[in-house]
Amino acid sequence: MERCDMRRTPKQRINDILERIERVNEYVGALGYNGFLADELTIDAVTYNLEVIGEAASHVPRRVRAKYPDIDWQAVVRLRDLFFSWNPEADRKVAWDVIKTELPELKRKLKG
Repeated sequence: MERCDMRRTPKQRINDILERIERVNEYVGALGYNGFLADELTIDAVTYNLEVIGEAASHVPRRVRAKYPDIDWQAVVRLRDLFFSWNPEADRKVAWDVIKTELPELKRKLKG
C-alpha cells in the first residue's frame, strides 16, 4: 500500500485496510498476550499496521463510509494516532484488545 498516494480509489483503500488486518493476524499468529508483550518486533509491526489502517480509513469518502453504517469510522481513523501516548504498556494492552476484538469485526463488516 502506498501511504501517501492520494489517487487511490475508495475500493483500494478498503482493500488496504483488509490487507493490513491480514498482516496483523499473520504477525500475531498463535501468540498469546504474554508472547505478544515479549516480542518487540511484532509489537512494532502490529502498531505500524494499525496506524496504516487508520490512515487508509481517513481517506475513505463519506459516501463510501455510508455503505458501511455499522462501522465506527472515527474510531478506525483514530487508530492512526492511538499509539503516541505516554504509556507504552497501556498501548500494548489497547493494541491487543484491538487485534482480538475490533479487527475481526471490522474485517467481517467490510467483507459484508
